[in-house]
This record gives sequence, C-alpha cells and structure tokens, in this order.
Amino acid sequence: MRATRFRGILLASGGAVVFSFDGLLIRLQSLSPAGIMFWRSVFATIAYGAMAFVAARAIQPGTDPLRKSWAPLLLITPLALLSNTTFVFSITHTAVSQTLVIVASVPIVTGILGYFALHERLPLRTWLAGATCLIGVVAVVAGNAGSVDLQGDLWGVASLAISAVLLVAFRRYPNASRLLALMVAALAADLVFSKWARPFPDSRTAIAAAVDGMLLVPGGWLLTSLAPRYLPAAEVGLFMLIETVLAPLWVFIIVGEVPTYAVVLSGAVILGAIAVHSWLDLRSPSGSCPSLGASNDREDIYPEQLG
Repeated sequence: MRATRFRGILLASGGAVVFSFDGLLIRLQSLSPAGIMFWRSVFATIAYGAMAFVAARAIQPGTDPLRKSWAPLLLITPLALLSNTTFVFSITHTAVSQTLVIVASVPIVTGILGYFALHERLPLRTWLAGATCLIGVVAVVAGNAGSVDLQGDLWGVASLAISAVLLVAFRRYPNASRLLALMVAALAADLVFSKWARPFPDSRTAIAAAVDGMLLVPGGWLLTSLAPRYLPAAEVGLFMLIETVLAPLWVFIIVGEVPTYAVVLSGAVILGAIAVHSWLDLRSPSGSCPSLGASNDREDIYPEQLG
C-alpha cells in the first residue's frame, strides 16, 4: 500500500514538474503566436502519433478503436485545439504567472459546469471555492485593464473556459480517447497555422519547440494520466498546483520576468481555495468531489482506452 501511494506521488508530482516548463519553452520561442502554434503542433503530432501507434498495437485484433469514439471527437477535437491555442496566445501576450494563475481555476470551473451540464451534485465547499477563484481571476484581469497585458489575460480567461468545457465533454463521453483527440487536434493545428510556418525557426526556437511538443506536453499528460491509478483524484489535483507555482519561477530565473504583487496575491487566493478544497475532499468520507477530478482531466492515455 505504501509503495503504491509512493508511486502515485512520484507520477503526480513528476507530471506537474514536467508541465511547469511549458510556459518557459513557449516564452523562449522567437516566433509569432501563430508560428509557435504551428511548430509546437508539428512536434506534438509526431509524439502523439508515436504514442497512438504503440497504443494501437496493444489493442486486441479485430477491434475498431474509432467505432465507439469518433462521434464525440467531432466536439472534443475542436475544443482541444482551441484550448491549446488560447493558452499559447495568452502566454505570448502576458506574463506567464498571470496565465497560470487564471487557468489554475480550471478544476473548480469544470466541477461547476458539470453541475449544470451533467447534473452532478456539488458540495457547498465547491461553490465557495469557485466563487473565491472567480474573485481571484477578476482581480488579475481588472488589474491590467487598459494595459498591454489585458489581451493576454482575456486569452487566459478564454483558455480557462474552453478547457473546462473540454473536460466536461470528456466526462460526458468517457469512451472517447483523449490521445486520439489530442493527436487529431495537433494535426488540425498544423493545417490551421501552416500559413505561419515561415520564417523557419532559429536553432533556439526549434529546440524549444521540439522539447515542448515532443517531450514536455506528451510526457506531462502521460505521467499525470497514470497518477489517479494510485492516488485519490483530489490528491492528484492538489499536486497539479505545483505547476502553477513552479512555472513562473522558471521564467523568472531564465527570462527575468517578475510577477506583479497583484498577481501573486490573486494567485495565493486561488491556490489557497483549491488547496483547501482538495484537503476537504480527502477528508470527506464520500470520496473526492468530481470538480477536482484529476482522474477525469488527464487520465486516459492508456493503450486499452484508445478506442
């Protein structure tokens, strides 16, 4: 039991640490936001294609991996594309810390949307946490009203909303493969942003895009997708806060980007609300609340769930 829990902690914390370098590598790419999306997606397509090939070989002969999941993918794939795009555009138009503070509210917002869309019951603590996160997000955006960072904050809010809708869609269609959706979304991004393939990236940008698209994003998804097998969903969600804390730190160390006091304060409010919510979930005898269901958010990149 102790070994199983330790394995879950390593997977959850490892996935969060891997994801925390995403913002830095986006910031290091000397391209337009659309150019970053193209080259990031090219490398991500290669990585997801390789993962899909390995997963497909593990499926029993004679089964059709698309038969059960192709229809939901018509909804899920565009949402995955938009979620990725709005996140990249937010990172490139405002401070990394501001983007991460805003999107940190995704688990809580997902739970609240699930209440309305899927009629899932929510405890009072989730509504209170949601209200607190909303106050924190509004404070971040309002603090940049009239500044050049406002556009990036609005992209971040769009990423928050779309990501939450995406996760509700995955919860609504549990048989839909996230790996397949992510691969198709990456292919779609290659086509949509192909106009911005030139100028070709310099060596630093190419390396950053390759590491981000082929290693960090797929690797982070893989690690965090396995963690809920060994830990409660709420605890995995709690470990994902590591990304929100570390990502601005890496950018500060490498790029020198300093978060504002308003962002730090708002981030502390949002992270505190999510941390308390997760802690209460773990103490709840009924198990973890679906709003922080990390097992619902990043769970199914397993060979047996490609179809």
